[in-house]
Amino acid sequence: MDPIADRLLVLVAIVTYVLNGELSVVELLLLLSRDIATALGLSLPARCRDLRAVEFKARFPGKIVTVLQLVTLLPLVLGAQPLPPFIALVALASAFAIADYAHAIWRARAR
Repeated sequence: MDPIADRLLVLVAIVTYVLNGELSVVELLLLLSRDIATALGLSLPARCRDLRAVEFKARFPGKIVTVLQLVTLLPLVLGAQPLPPFIALVALASAFAIADYAHAIWRARAR
């Protein structure tokens, strides 16, 4: 339940700030890129027989992304604008986490 609660908190916060005009849609996509990729990845076993036995679990790079997302949202909560470098850092960490998850799934599939 805890990972789901983390995802919902970040999702609701980011969408709220987009609706209030404090974040752009591009920033939303950058901040949620890992979450979007994870959601797509979780749907893969339904379409690929090779992946049905693969266990999907949290990995360290994904946890780093969650921390960076929350740190990036902190200025907004405090009434300031988020720093673009933090958004870029989340995007880079997300790209690394997506590659890490894909690699782990590919290796697990090969076993």
